[in-house]
Amino acid sequence: MQKEKTRKAQTKTKAKEAQKARHERKGMWLLYAILLLFLLAYAITKQAVFGVCFAAIFIIVIILETKQSIKSEGAKKTAIETAEAVAAVVAIWLIAIIVLGTTSPIDVVPSCSMLPTLRVGDLVVLMHISNMQQFLSSHNIPVVNVSESTYSDMLSHINNEFVSFYAYLYGNESKITDILANGEKYNIGLYNTKCLAYYSYIGQQRNFYKCMISNSTQQSNLIKYNYKIGKVQINNKTYSIVETSSIEIGNETIYENYSNPIIVYRTLPNDTFSGDIVHRVFAAIHIENTSEYYLLTKGDNNPALDLQFGNYPVSSDEVVGTVIAKIPWLGYVTLALKGGIDTAGCNQTIQ
Repeated sequence: MQKEKTRKAQTKTKAKEAQKARHERKGMWLLYAILLLFLLAYAITKQAVFGVCFAAIFIIVIILETKQSIKSEGAKKTAIETAEAVAAVVAIWLIAIIVLGTTSPIDVVPSCSMLPTLRVGDLVVLMHISNMQQFLSSHNIPVVNVSESTYSDMLSHINNEFVSFYAYLYGNESKITDILANGEKYNIGLYNTKCLAYYSYIGQQRNFYKCMISNSTQQSNLIKYNYKIGKVQINNKTYSIVETSSIEIGNETIYENYSNPIIVYRTLPNDTFSGDIVHRVFAAIHIENTSEYYLLTKGDNNPALDLQFGNYPVSSDEVVGTVIAKIPWLGYVTLALKGGIDTAGCNQTIQ
């Protein structure tokens, strides 16, 4: 009789435990659903609050899954399975490093500067550039040879290279824009972008006119910029936009080529942009009698080169790799955990 009571009690206990486990599993699936919803909301709206919520719930899910695994499998088996999973990820990563030749074989697109070719959240696969000269030659990228003294002189006056064309309303040079509304009378002026950033930072946009320079001023620069009036689509409406059409270095004029390769490079402390930049190579500067190359880059959805906005030319050492493939959406998990989306320009696409 006692054995029968014990057996029934054990059966009842197991039934309760099984029911509790089912409830816990349902709760976990609910958390996964909420996690997915926050990720989708983050991807669609680009709002940091959804990224923060995703990161918080992601951590909670990891903790709860670990606790459930320890409860059902035991601490030792959970530790072994976790170690095996980590080892598998590390092995795959090491294989990718060896095959692709770079310590950073994958990266994530964090901004809209490469629309429509690359979108925020795209995971990009990178390959190391082992020989910059061969890389540039094989992709027919324009290369301009300059002397070391000429390039050093440019660096010593680098602020003069941070210039871009903007439109301003006739008679009001303080109101500048790169988007031209129909029916308005605009002139095109050349502005120092570091100066614009300073007055914008201190909230004195009325002084933008102080940043205008004459077009002839850039004639002493190593790199000279030309502009054109292009087209940009903003919220399904088409407008005109002022953008860089070409650059001149010495006697060479170089135009934008959308078939040039895309690279990822690391920024310098003095650069305006920060983090890893995923942009297309525009041209290259070769220092005569050396193996040194410096790349000029531009985002497809940006109206000017990175240099014009305040980023130094990219040395070979700063290049992480060249993009050889992309996987849409997959990078949003990383961006949500980092909270790193730059939403500038996401509502427009330069055509």
